[in-house]
Amino acid sequence: MSAGDYQSDQADDWYADVIATPGSDAAPNRPGPRVTTFSDALESLMSDLECGEPPVEWTPDDKPWASLAVRSGDIHVIGGPPAVGKTSLALNLFDRMLARYPDLRILIASNEMTTATMNERLISMRSGIAYQAIRRRDESAYTAADLERVKAEVAAVSSRLGFVERPFTIEQVHDAAVDFNADIVFVDYLQATGMAERSRDAQQRVAATMRALRALADTGPCVIATAALSRTGIARAQGRVGKTDANALDMGVFLHASEIEHEANVGHLLLAEPGAKVAMGPGEEDEPVRMWLQCVKARDSAKTITPLLFDGRIQKFTVRDVDAPPAKRTAPSRTKPEAKPKNRSAGKSGGSGVLKDGETRWL
Repeated sequence: MSAGDYQSDQADDWYADVIATPGSDAAPNRPGPRVTTFSDALESLMSDLECGEPPVEWTPDDKPWASLAVRSGDIHVIGGPPAVGKTSLALNLFDRMLARYPDLRILIASNEMTTATMNERLISMRSGIAYQAIRRRDESAYTAADLERVKAEVAAVSSRLGFVERPFTIEQVHDAAVDFNADIVFVDYLQATGMAERSRDAQQRVAATMRALRALADTGPCVIATAALSRTGIARAQGRVGKTDANALDMGVFLHASEIEHEANVGHLLLAEPGAKVAMGPGEEDEPVRMWLQCVKARDSAKTITPLLFDGRIQKFTVRDVDAPPAKRTAPSRTKPEAKPKNRSAGKSGGSGVLKDGETRWL
């Protein structure tokens, strides 16, 4: 079964009951547990191993973007401070993936941006036309030939990229994913997306949303979502930008971290380096911002850290080279060299310096 071929019995019969909050009216209607025997699971695995067919996954590019591979059935969460570029990063990844995989279908559900805004950003990053010029419809920044070229480039992918118009609930996202036969579903962002049955408690709402995303991912597609950080998490994360030690950061910096981490397979943080310059006025030009995409959770793979460069003029992320840090200068030692230990027996034997068998005494 491909990622987009949904299991209708799961999608229709299981979905609402699986995500029902314990204690709610829907909870008693849950179906009984499903059990898969080891022999059945082993038969499927051995069949895949014998034919050498790899699992369904998508990458935005070959090396070095390959570390950002997303796989059918997984949940990826991208966190970061407000306005750092989480949505733009996702759009960059999707634009690359759609160009690489001719059958890939992606559904976007954003409570953060309108469909028109996301389309403007996609056109800017693909065409190289300044994003602000596209927003203002500034004809001096592009030609009719530029527009025709962009139309031709996006023609092959435009029917494979869909948008769920806001406002929406997570149940509507699920139904749209089934109808669209999506391979990847993007939810932007977790804390702003809720269930049809609203909960007054934000923590319970996020937990229910994550359970719903897990139920959706279990039917086939990869789910990618953005998420906010807590205030203390932002301060902590900004102090660890670019640190490569394995335990530098974890998902504790996310807002409602426990509820998100429980269901997520992979967690990333998008962070800008300290001192990154942004345009402060209409006459000042943007400069590319040095950024890091740091993996803070990887359930089935190694954690990675990807240095990025974000060009806000065209809303485009690229992988950048990291300059090697200057070698540390070591000050010469001012201590006297340690004297060699003397052999006690050597002094007694007239300076022969030879230890007898079993003699290990040293001064």
